[in-house]
Amino acid sequence: MSKNLEKALTEGKRLFLLYGQEKYLLEISLNKIIHHFLKPEEKDFNLEIMENLPKDMAELVNKCNTLPFMAEYRVMVLKTTGLFEHKDKKAMDQLAGELQKLPETTVLVVVEDTADKRKKLYKCFQTDGYIEEQKYLSEEQIAQLLIKRFDRQGLKIKLDAVGLLIQRTGTELFKLLNECEKLSSYAEEVITGEMVIKLVPERLESRIFRLTDALGQKDRQEAVYNYQVMLQNKESANYILYMIDRQILQLYQTKLLAAERMPLAEIEKILGVSNYVVKKLIAQAKLFSRKELERFLKDLANLEWDFKRGRVDLETGLEMLIISFSGANDGF
Repeated sequence: MSKNLEKALTEGKRLFLLYGQEKYLLEISLNKIIHHFLKPEEKDFNLEIMENLPKDMAELVNKCNTLPFMAEYRVMVLKTTGLFEHKDKKAMDQLAGELQKLPETTVLVVVEDTADKRKKLYKCFQTDGYIEEQKYLSEEQIAQLLIKRFDRQGLKIKLDAVGLLIQRTGTELFKLLNECEKLSSYAEEVITGEMVIKLVPERLESRIFRLTDALGQKDRQEAVYNYQVMLQNKESANYILYMIDRQILQLYQTKLLAAERMPLAEIEKILGVSNYVVKKLIAQAKLFSRKELERFLKDLANLEWDFKRGRVDLETGLEMLIISFSGANDGF
């Protein structure tokens, strides 16, 4: 438990706003709050989790005003309901006012992806409650977290293995920690890069990064190899096309933002990706000119258009496009 959350619970705060990109850490905080206020046997009647907002906010207020049943507290959780995106400003302002009058037996926890700091509702949590934002962890923070986790289990993990684990799994902690469990049950003392390659499947996004790296380096053999591996792994050509297009678009956006000397944190926010991914995008974008990326996006769109009209076999057409754009003296 974070010291700030522990302090808020000790002080008797009953309004909690948890938001941000790192879902795993938000889930930990949510569970800590629930555990603090409710015993296991009290949850059936005194814990309510809502994932959709009622049409009438009065219904939500009534639920928040409901008294606990044979317990000291009743916990209401609004989970990714889009509360801060609600269009009715008047209703939201009224809700903020009602939250200040909640019974002392009610605990309200709001869990969202984003929260608008300008809104009265946010200020209500700021004044009378506790706010926690969990941004994406950096690659260094994730590496330290993984090293400490294995250390608690009496295991060591080599630095190259940490890098491979993040590369193959991504930076989402839920997925990373699931793979950690697999590695922990296999290893005896030390987790090596060879173990990671053997036990941890490579996600499609990682393979797409490798393919676009090969395109930028004009390594035709590597580019085609990565494409064929994806097909062998039963990925559809249609989905591969979508993922390549998405990657090239992100590279194009990154190149434009970097040219404006946009800070890393701002690029993260605009693209909606982690610090780790932004760093990889910036490095990869340097392999391409702006015109190259523009042309690739245009050709990908034309390929999709021709496929939808039955003019081309998508699997073959995409391979030919990859061959064209990965040539040293042609393509771009």
